Amino acid sequence: MDKSSKTAVVGGKSDLVMTPDALANAVVRHFRPQISGCVLEPCSGDGAFLRAFATNGLTNVVNLELSKGQDFLAFSAPVDSSNFR
Repeated sequence: MDKSSKTAVVGGKSDLVMTPDALANAVVRHFRPQISGCVLEPCSGDGAFLRAFATNGLTNVVNLELSKGQDFLAFSAPVDSSNFR
């Protein structure tokens, strides 16, 4: 593991993959009609989905990023699962 970035390096390659903004925006736009309440972004990376949420009017977002010491597995706030299918 590269201790400076907290990114695992396997076979000389980083396991860090950033979602392109256009793809994040397309995903959020597609699912926007089904999204209500708080959105949990468990691995915010460089913020592509955070920007997409904002662009699509979603402001109640909790973002976590392991490289910043925020482990989504430790997230303990209540979650509304009534919309899960």
